[in-house]
Amino acid sequence: MISEKSRELSEKIKEVIKKKELSQKEVALKAGVSEEQVSRLMNGKNEPLFVTIVKLAEALEIPMEALFNENIETSSLITSMMNNLPEDIAKK
Repeated sequence: MISEKSRELSEKIKEVIKKKELSQKEVALKAGVSEEQVSRLMNGKNEPLFVTIVKLAEALEIPMEALFNENIETSSLITSMMNNLPEDIAKK
């Protein structure tokens, strides 16, 4: 039995994969994980390892925190804005 947070993460990953119109195989190849790992994660069969979450976020070209937020577009926008802050403000 997986935790509620893992179930939410699985749903978020499925949502992103669907929006990007990718197959599980494509995601697995991009992430450097097995297709079975992607399938088991998407279907809520496994508690994901942190390293797998990082690899999937990179493969899906989204900030990792987007997988934990309600609104992916908002999260991406905030991350983009944070990355574009002037250096003196970003260090505060």
